[in-house]
Amino acid sequence: MNRLVVGLLRFILFPLLRWTTRIGGERSWRVWELATKALAGPIGRLARWIRPSAEPTITGIMQLVDQTDGLAGIIGEWELVEPTQAVKRITQCPLADALQDIPAFCTRLGVAMGEGAFCAYAPHTPFTYIIPRTLSQGNSCCEYVLTISAANDSVE
Repeated sequence: MNRLVVGLLRFILFPLLRWTTRIGGERSWRVWELATKALAGPIGRLARWIRPSAEPTITGIMQLVDQTDGLAGIIGEWELVEPTQAVKRITQCPLADALQDIPAFCTRLGVAMGEGAFCAYAPHTPFTYIIPRTLSQGNSCCEYVLTISAANDSVE
């Protein structure tokens, strides 16, 4: 599965993304963000359907991220910084080299994917999700920073 997903991204999505954002600039990025959020929603709804009785927690959202990252062969470790905040450091990504000329893919579309999936998984849980560092930008790792509201801070 990993090779199929990586191949689809490298040879179909990334060239299309490069072309459309060169032509349309910021407007194209906004369209990609909206489309990514919409496509990620079913992932969150499926995760919620699988575990309907579980209260959405930071741990549940972390597991959702791990499952989707695993499809693309992305490897990293979570650190629970505090009960309401976790940071995932990605050390291996088979897509990082292909994204060097479009590093906003992760910081914009990775965030949009998380937002779409998390909103569907935990619609009443306020959160923030950012990706401040990426391998494709030349950093030693990618960092995903997830923060949820204190009302949903229990760790499963």
